[in-house]
Amino acid sequence: MQNTELVTGNSIQNSFFVQYCQSENTKLIQLADVFSNIYYCNLISKDCYKDEIENMIKEGYIKCQFKFPL
Repeated sequence: MQNTELVTGNSIQNSFFVQYCQSENTKLIQLADVFSNIYYCNLISKDCYKDEIENMIKEGYIKCQFKFPL
């Protein structure tokens, strides 16, 4: 399964290169995938993982949270 999206929000004036990275080969991407999946599931399930996220914050696994402007 692959879910990739490129949104620039602006006109592209110069050329650029995009390459898909298989996350199974990159440890930091795997870690980011885990946290993004936890947050996404929490969002979709209306705080089903709230206690787990709060515990990860308390234990120091999550230092801060970036809120994307909507």
